[in-house]
Amino acid sequence: MPICIFFIIKIIIGLSNLQIKPLFVEPGTPWENGYVESFNRSLRKECLGWIKYQVSEIPGLTHCVEEWLQYYHYLRPHISLGIRPPLEIQV
Repeated sequence: MPICIFFIIKIIIGLSNLQIKPLFVEPGTPWENGYVESFNRSLRKECLGWIKYQVSEIPGLTHCVEEWLQYYHYLRPHISLGIRPPLEIQV
């Protein structure tokens, strides 16, 4: 998938410009990055499903993902917050 390689290169260059050194997780070791793995699983389960989308479909998913992110960051209960939503903790 060439588009993934170009995207990764842009991210690495952007991080380098900010003097941030990226850390890479070994393939097949999701336990090394549990927070991101948990977030990705929630995004798939609650918003996108387990479908492998085509690149041409990605722009149409933007609105769905933006709405889900608002829900996730403000209203969705989180186990790490005692089954409370982040908005409740902020107040």
